[in-house]
Amino acid sequence: MDPQNKNSKSALPGLNGGAIVNGKTVDNLANGTVTATESSSVTKFTEVRTLESTTQSLGLALTEIPWMRFKVVAESDIALLASDIRFKAFIQSVTETTVADLTEEITNEFTAALQQVVVNTNKSIATRLSTVAEKVIAQITALTTTGAGATGFQTLGFDANLGCGPGLGVGSTVAPPDLVKAEWIWTKEVVAANGNLPGMARPFLKVLSTTSLVNRLTIDIVCDNFYTLYVNGKLVGSGTDWTVAQRYTVLFEHTKEVVVAVYAVQESVGPQPVGLLSAGVVWDSQDKAPEGTRFTTNTSWKTFANDNFDRGFFQRDFNAGSWEDSASQGIYAKTQPWQGKVTLPTTESPSGPALKGIKSAPGQPRIPDAPDAPPAAVIISNEGNKLPTNKAQLKI
Repeated sequence: MDPQNKNSKSALPGLNGGAIVNGKTVDNLANGTVTATESSSVTKFTEVRTLESTTQSLGLALTEIPWMRFKVVAESDIALLASDIRFKAFIQSVTETTVADLTEEITNEFTAALQQVVVNTNKSIATRLSTVAEKVIAQITALTTTGAGATGFQTLGFDANLGCGPGLGVGSTVAPPDLVKAEWIWTKEVVAANGNLPGMARPFLKVLSTTSLVNRLTIDIVCDNFYTLYVNGKLVGSGTDWTVAQRYTVLFEHTKEVVVAVYAVQESVGPQPVGLLSAGVVWDSQDKAPEGTRFTTNTSWKTFANDNFDRGFFQRDFNAGSWEDSASQGIYAKTQPWQGKVTLPTTESPSGPALKGIKSAPGQPRIPDAPDAPPAAVIISNEGNKLPTNKAQLKI
């Protein structure tokens, strides 16, 4: 543009060739040819245009250059959260799962704890019961003036499990067995041998069936020569002196069937008299006036006349269907050579081991040991109602 050319239009951006200043048209504003009277108005106009241009440039710059930080402050609204149906559904599902898990965990822990209690109880029950019984007996003995124990303490009845009967715990008793009515028995081999047989071992079995439940057995027994006695599959004791009969009282779980088994031995010293003699009674110690079921050795006892008999014959589930009846040699009071030579028992004997190491005479066959078995609960009630002689016998 020619600045001297008065007809040239303004080249400034945004300006027309003529401008209205104080109500007048100005054509030469861009080239400075305005009159002096108009100079003040022109200056002001120029300043406004310059400010507008600067503001526009600054606005463009601020859109390109990061110059401001924004800080967002979040505020929780618990009421809003709690009212949301999704939150309620979540809480419900978590609660249900947690309760189920806790229930199972508590059940498992309780079961494990209970099992441990049972184990510990089984381990210590014999010791604890023995201690209780001993303290009771000691206290009653101390109260008597004779020092011999309380008269009739048996009727108080502390038995092996301290169970309650009609008195303070032990239950009732019955009259003792009577060997005088029993028969000397053996296998039928004794008949052909005229009462004298060489060394041997023979099994004898008696199954007692009762009309009501029983939990006690008292038995008197003797054998010429030796014996081992079992009751309901458990070891009671042994005898090695045919001139002295033994008496045992055995505690067992209530049942209507009692199995009495005897491993009877004839000493291996050559042919001589041989026989087994026994009498007993079973009853329920919790009855106030028990009558009991009585039995004696007679021909109803089953036996096996051979060395190769089943050594598990004393078990409760043993089947003796193929065995034969015993042979009777006469009742106790009238049979020789034992008549008047056997001392009847007046006290109870403790439990004992099975026969072992039975000696044999030179040239005679060896006699096997008696079978082993778990110990029975043998009670000595006529000596202050003591607990079983073997603490392990409490497991009946």
